[in-house]
Amino acid sequence: TEYEGLVSGMISDGTANAYCNSAAISDMQIIEEICKVHIATSRAFVRDPDSYSKTTFFSPEAGEKQLVKNHVSQYDYLNALYEAKGWTFRSDRLSFSGFQAEIDGDYANASIVEEYSYDIDNGFDKMCWLSREYSVNLHKSLGNWYITCITTDSPIEKEEIDVEAEMAFLSQTTETTGEFDDLDINNATVPMSSSLYTWKYNADDAVEYAETYYKDANPLFGENDADCQNFVSQCVWAGLGGTKVKSAPSVSIDMVGKESNKIWCHNQFSSCYSDYRYNCAWDNVVGFFHLLEISSPETVGPYGNTYVSNALKYARAGDPLFVNTNGGAATVTNINHAMFITDVQGTYGDRTPSDIFIAAHNQPTDTAYQTLSEYLPGSLAKSYARATMICGYYQTQQP
Repeated sequence: TEYEGLVSGMISDGTANAYCNSAAISDMQIIEEICKVHIATSRAFVRDPDSYSKTTFFSPEAGEKQLVKNHVSQYDYLNALYEAKGWTFRSDRLSFSGFQAEIDGDYANASIVEEYSYDIDNGFDKMCWLSREYSVNLHKSLGNWYITCITTDSPIEKEEIDVEAEMAFLSQTTETTGEFDDLDINNATVPMSSSLYTWKYNADDAVEYAETYYKDANPLFGENDADCQNFVSQCVWAGLGGTKVKSAPSVSIDMVGKESNKIWCHNQFSSCYSDYRYNCAWDNVVGFFHLLEISSPETVGPYGNTYVSNALKYARAGDPLFVNTNGGAATVTNINHAMFITDVQGTYGDRTPSDIFIAAHNQPTDTAYQTLSEYLPGSLAKSYARATMICGYYQTQQP
């Protein structure tokens, strides 16, 4: 009743998937309400598919479009995931912002931002949260507006989710590994340096930073158009005790020079490599991963280990996590999205996507604070890479 109240009594005959075009209500208002009610009933469908529809206000042909299939399959996937895991909702809250629309006769393009928070018994005592921007195409037919296509900026919508295959994968007890089979990597021994001071990495401080800024950018850094690695780098920076943008634990041009392969500072990059990704280690996934690969006790900057298989089994809070969202085994050069692990449960060495809680900040309208299995389909397990942060090495002592 709460969700359907958004319709404000304007559903035609109480059954049709369209609004009555009352002269007292503008097309712009009707389109905004259609966007809101579709999102609301889709979220409600995840909780109760027998009572709510994930295709509210769709035109008859909309469901045949691949982009729409990609979009609605996420709701089927989440419903099946919660049922399989036995997770139930305690409460949820939905709000909207940023509605815009352009109307050209009987056609319209609209966008709206959803903020969705929910409390679910997934084993983590946390209120989950996500933000998505929806792009909606609509057509007016016989006086009523219908949705003809809809997409979001969520990484879960890259393709249609095969729910049956996902649930089969969920029932497996082992993770599919990549080319290399990393063994137990819970080895955070800090090597001594002959010339540099060791800076401790505090995972709790890094997690606290992630939990503070996953929704909104830290004004000290701002945000980029694709902000995922920028956000993760900031979490690592906080874990190493960072307080100023261009001083240690950042590694700026001022410290190492423009030609260095070790530049790691917001909005700064080297000219060392022909591949631009390696030059932008602060805010490029491949660059950051490579930076840790070449890290050593004798070079200035953050120091850690990188892993391209069993990345989830041995996950720990305070670890950066990376994924190849196109599928396939993760490699140094094909990972394209970064997240930060804020909490884990289950057994070390046997963790699954449902045992890992992440914070991800890709852009202002695409952020998340939820379990990994909700954020991305579980079958991507072989597509993850991970870094274990150990410490940093610098020319001055850690404050």
